[in-house]
Amino acid sequence: MDILDQNEGQFRVVYITDHDVYVQDVDYDFARRQERVSKERRKAYSVPHPDVGDRKGKPRLRGVRWLSNSHILLLLNKYNRTGVELVVLHLYEEGPASVISRKTLPKHVAAATDMDVALLNPSESDGAYQVAIAVGAIDMSLSVFTLDYHGSARDSFSSFHKYATYDDVSHVVFAIHYSG
Repeated sequence: MDILDQNEGQFRVVYITDHDVYVQDVDYDFARRQERVSKERRKAYSVPHPDVGDRKGKPRLRGVRWLSNSHILLLLNKYNRTGVELVVLHLYEEGPASVISRKTLPKHVAAATDMDVALLNPSESDGAYQVAIAVGAIDMSLSVFTLDYHGSARDSFSSFHKYATYDDVSHVVFAIHYSG
């Protein structure tokens, strides 16, 4: 689950089950301690079924994080520990989300255990920013990637860029400190 703080008391919540992504907008009045407007959750995405005759099972969603107001990042473990994939989804006001980018992690990453992201300071001119992504794997490695958000005018992301891989990482604390 991840929560995007939009404005005073307005949030977007995204959460996952094994195969589905749900989004719900929440409008909460903190002074009165009550929800102002109740909105229905909506299924934004479902992991597709494998091709007919393919003996592989469905990948399972392992993590989700907001990248922007209209983009989320998914972490998927492929069937039977055969790999890991990062997927960027674009959300629309209505209807299903669409996959706009995918990144398959190196073969040594058989399954992922966790993921986190850090949105770095946006540019004052166009709102562009960089996203740092860390994925912890069962082989005790940590893979770090970056994405570039091109600002609200273009509302798009670059492809994934590999930053670093760290081996024999038993406890991961992912934090980025910057001074603005």
